[in-house]
Amino acid sequence: MLFIIFAITTLTFGGKFVQGGVSSYARGSIYFDMSETVENGTVNVEIGNANNKLDFFPYAERNITNYKALKKEDGDSFYHIALTADQLAALRTSTAPNPSSYQPQCTGVGVAWEDGLYGLLGYTVKAVSDDNIEPSITYLLRSTPETIHYIKDGNEVPDELKDNFTDDDIEQSCTGDNLIYATYSIHRGGIVDTTCVLNTVLPDKQFECDDTITTQTYKKYLSQYRIGEFKSASYKEVKQMVARFGVVRVKQVGLIVGWQKISGVDNWIVAQQREDKYSWVDVPIDLNQSFFEGTVIASDELTGTDGVQTLRVASWVVFISLLLPALALFF
Repeated sequence: MLFIIFAITTLTFGGKFVQGGVSSYARGSIYFDMSETVENGTVNVEIGNANNKLDFFPYAERNITNYKALKKEDGDSFYHIALTADQLAALRTSTAPNPSSYQPQCTGVGVAWEDGLYGLLGYTVKAVSDDNIEPSITYLLRSTPETIHYIKDGNEVPDELKDNFTDDDIEQSCTGDNLIYATYSIHRGGIVDTTCVLNTVLPDKQFECDDTITTQTYKKYLSQYRIGEFKSASYKEVKQMVARFGVVRVKQVGLIVGWQKISGVDNWIVAQQREDKYSWVDVPIDLNQSFFEGTVIASDELTGTDGVQTLRVASWVVFISLLLPALALFF
């Protein structure tokens, strides 16, 4: 189970790791865990040539230019989810969920807000669907897969490796612990608005609205999307990602939703997190910084210059101490 906790924490929350026998992250690339979830809630994880859970990490490498820009890029400025500070403030994602509605029964809602996953989800929906939502984290947590199952070359693991690759069962929970599986949950069930499922308690049913609060048609966003990680990106590559995904969560900066030139100085437009809201802040771009790292949410569908997907299984040397706590906050 430790491998999976580490792997998804790395992709979802920027967890630290030590690489072994693998070149550093390629510039211009984003890395995704492409494991598939089947109908019964089981995630099939391909082990490649690994001999145990700690010496491998499945990922797909995609170039940023595999994806088409949301709109034409402007060298001096780019806005997509909001054109002004007032427009950003008016988005429902920009206001924090009320703690009195989810504490103590569903602390995962607060964890998602504090970590930045809440903003990344809501602003990505605005960017790709132009819908103004308040992300239902309880729905996301209810979409958590039930089992991690290991396979080799699409088949069952050989008998001699089965003891090293036993299934990992996942307990349904409304705490923040299961957010480590967020990339699987998003890909499996997408995200819905709180008019469908409130951010109060874990819903009884998956993949439908709570009929006790609404009669509206079930509408989900970001289905078949995944959380991807990048490292060693230049500011130009971060701009490319903002233009393609609408929002990029950058460790060194925060949630970047655009850029603009002010008095001749290039600035990031950052949705800066306060205690109870996100606010528009202009942050000067460090043009000498070439090691930006962070996360995006992107579709499986490739619509850019090159639709080729490369699936790899890499070997990693992992310090177990870095696996705990599982939820290493991103910022």
